[in-house]
Amino acid sequence: MTKPLHVGRASENGVTAALLAAQGFTADPESLDGRWGFIQVQGGGVTDQKTAQGFGKTWSIVEPGVSIKPYPSGIVTHQSMDAMLKLVTGKNVDPAKVERIDFHAGSNILNPIRYPIANNHLQAKFSMAALLSMIVLRRRAGRQEFTDAFIQSLETQDMQRRIKTHLDPAIEAQGMDIIRSRIEITLKDGSKLTEWANEKYRGGPDNPMSDKDLEGKVAACTSGILSDQRRDALIAAAWEADKLPDAARLAKVIQP
Repeated sequence: MTKPLHVGRASENGVTAALLAAQGFTADPESLDGRWGFIQVQGGGVTDQKTAQGFGKTWSIVEPGVSIKPYPSGIVTHQSMDAMLKLVTGKNVDPAKVERIDFHAGSNILNPIRYPIANNHLQAKFSMAALLSMIVLRRRAGRQEFTDAFIQSLETQDMQRRIKTHLDPAIEAQGMDIIRSRIEITLKDGSKLTEWANEKYRGGPDNPMSDKDLEGKVAACTSGILSDQRRDALIAAAWEADKLPDAARLAKVIQP
């Protein structure tokens, strides 16, 4: 449960810090890089290359740019999920005809994504079997799929048990800096379908989501919560966020 919580709390703390600073609230000027600063105490030391850039002078939100997650699971799973989506849609794979699925990857995926079989929606975020099952069965992986009802359904549990993960020595030997994986589907007629994941993950600065993808994600996340009219108002306001006289407008349009 803390996986989504810590991101929200970090954002909350950032807003709080900015509001306090605006009111003249001060702290130790060496709290980040000083002898008793955060980096020394928590990180074991300072990286000279990073500190030379200067704090507050290099904003990753600008360069290289933001990453927007197409799926509500760990970022190291997205490339593989997109590869599966490409495979099942491009080859029009019928889930009933899937005999087994073999997933080949390095330890940078298989170590953190550690549940062989997910039994609830929280474990599903860290289970390749569950995540790939969503794509095979529904051709999507959104709010409706990350539910206990879907994960615990007979069809999902059955599909998960057809999926096996493998530590691939050739992929592992290429290093941990890039997420690499390969999917192989064996159909009941004996034929095999293979797809390699795109190393430039969708949603990242090098392969950003399209405007259509972003609006589609908003629609999926708000389905059953916001009316179509309010959803469209939210999308319109978000595209014009830099021109809004008051950011509270965004808070108002997301209310059911």
